[in-house]
Amino acid sequence: GRDQYNFDSTYSLPDVIESTLAISHVQKAPNYTPLQNPYIENQYVSPEGQIYIPISSTADLISQVKRVNNTTQGNITFMIDDGVYTLGQTLNIKKDYINFTSISGNPEDVIIQGSQYKNRGIEHLFRVSGKHFTIDGITLQNVKNHLIQIAGESDADFPVIRNCILQDGYQQLVKVSYDKDNKPEVSSDFGLIENNLSR
Repeated sequence: GRDQYNFDSTYSLPDVIESTLAISHVQKAPNYTPLQNPYIENQYVSPEGQIYIPISSTADLISQVKRVNNTTQGNITFMIDDGVYTLGQTLNIKKDYINFTSISGNPEDVIIQGSQYKNRGIEHLFRVSGKHFTIDGITLQNVKNHLIQIAGESDADFPVIRNCILQDGYQQLVKVSYDKDNKPEVSSDFGLIENNLSR
């Protein structure tokens, strides 16, 4: 026979209305956005109109990043030759559309590190406050804290980390910071971390 169900309810209509209103007035986070991450449905495409700067030494890397921060509007791709680049200071990325790409496309050929030894050297390799930062095909390793720090409090949106080896960062490999006390409405949105090896 047919199953019988008893739909006794203890909720009156006012209770239902009150409950519905409570749900509809859920407070959103201060940094909430209704926009969708464009990388969810679209493949990453390298930005157009870039100026390409070849890099073949640690001194080149450090000096060119400083020059770009001080004298350009961004839109720079650093094309990094094979080798090991041991930094004595964090690379601060302040402009938009700054990209770091290995020429070979093989992350094992290009290594950027904070020290020759694990858990030594500088605190971070990169601190990113600009939008549309990209790193592609590079090994990052050997820092005291984070390999990459994305400064959400600076509205560093659209960071992209692809085809990299991320290893031996002794806090987070990639950290996205957020100042909930002073800038709760500002955060890093719409990033992509894709096809990396983390260890």
